[in-house]
Amino acid sequence: MKWIYFLGLTYFFCFSFAESQVSIPNVLQQKLENAIASTFENGGLAISEVDYSQFDIQKKDELHIFRISQNENLIGYAYLSQAKSKHDVYDFVVLYDKELKIKKSKILIYRENYGRQVGSQRWLKQFIGMKPGETFNYGKDISAVSGATITASSMTKAVQNSLEDMKVFNQ
Repeated sequence: MKWIYFLGLTYFFCFSFAESQVSIPNVLQQKLENAIASTFENGGLAISEVDYSQFDIQKKDELHIFRISQNENLIGYAYLSQAKSKHDVYDFVVLYDKELKIKKSKILIYRENYGRQVGSQRWLKQFIGMKPGETFNYGKDISAVSGATITASSMTKAVQNSLEDMKVFNQ
């Protein structure tokens, strides 16, 4: 039964993405869909890309913000972007509830052999519950990660930037 639910949800996400004409690679799109589905476990979700050009958010090619709704009611947002690791970049998502509190953060695609520890939910759960306006520092408020200092610091900064950008959606 769970498998049928997942297939239906995946079909619905693909349909919603097709309507919004998102230009992200298929593998990243699938990982984003899975992160949304596992975080917002309600059926009948629709996601659409937000045109944030009218807001005070610096336009970046790798930044996509999505509105997540159910039965046309807002239930959250997905903030999809990239951040630097030691030699490359990685793709991550920060998922927000409708009150703009972080529900989950996740590294979707990591392209290096070292520093993968930063992708563990044990470390990433430190960001859950944070909301726009809050500030924090790597190594002080956010635990350091041995062997992933650059990536962990970068992820901390990326989450802080997402909180700053999401301020514009306060209702």
